[in-house]
Amino acid sequence: MPDWVVGIIFTLRHQLGWGGHHIAAELKRRGIAEVNGRTVYKIFDRLGLPVKIYALKGKSDGIAYRCYEKGRPNAQWHTDLKHTFLVDGTQVYICVVIDDHSRYGLDAVVGLEKTTE
Repeated sequence: MPDWVVGIIFTLRHQLGWGGHHIAAELKRRGIAEVNGRTVYKIFDRLGLPVKIYALKGKSDGIAYRCYEKGRPNAQWHTDLKHTFLVDGTQVYICVVIDDHSRYGLDAVVGLEKTTE
């Protein structure tokens, strides 16, 4: 494998924290190289790059988890969609909107379908 492809793999891993299979798929999609995910992980090993990307420092040798939180309320919201079943077997979907700064639940909507409405 050419050194410049190894350089791209290193850069994607170091800058974006992507895993081997993600990098392999991206290289193939862009027509850069035909390589499988296991080969990319072997390159990580050869370069001394950690394999675990989001483990906490105290629990693993992986890259530190990047914690973030907006500095003021309503600067960023997150949505979470879950589904569950009622006693009669009806499937319902629950969408919750959460403020990133306060972690306060702003709204919750329950519906029978997964739609943007």
